[in-house]
Amino acid sequence: MRITGGSLRGRTLKSLKGKGTRPTASRVREAIFNIVQARILGSRWLDLFAGTGAIGIEALSRGADHCTFVEKSPRVCPVLRENLRNLELVNKSKLVCRDAALACRQLAMEQQKFDFVYIDPPYEEIGNYKRVLGLAAGCLKPDGIMAVEHNIDLPPVTETALVEIQSRRYGDTAVTFFRNETR
Repeated sequence: MRITGGSLRGRTLKSLKGKGTRPTASRVREAIFNIVQARILGSRWLDLFAGTGAIGIEALSRGADHCTFVEKSPRVCPVLRENLRNLELVNKSKLVCRDAALACRQLAMEQQKFDFVYIDPPYEEIGNYKRVLGLAAGCLKPDGIMAVEHNIDLPPVTETALVEIQSRRYGDTAVTFFRNETR
């Protein structure tokens, strides 16, 4: 898997072999960043269920100031740590190796706020969408954007101040974008 744009374009990310992760396809990543490109420079990102870190690393490559990566898998966290080290992004990132809901609670207690939150839980854990969406909304700056990657048959549901602004379909995958309307 390669970074598709920015200063790290063409650089390779390590990943686990097998079904341990489901990396976001390069065409989906490119489409996401085409949508949010005007707001990336200097932004802060939260990449939940980060896997190899492709989304957050792509954001850093394209000009984001910082990304916090959250991944609970003890097999995947070392791979993500190695990707950050190999790409010299350690000083622009934070890696949290724990459950996304617990990490969101901790980040909210620390009053961490992000311009962008990207959520891509394993599709079989659809119950995580609603719970994590609500918790992650508390970490989003006013007018911040949350993007949720999901199977087209299982759209995300939120009971927060987030307002759906658009949804895009890429084969069996969709990405739904929300904006934080709180002030």
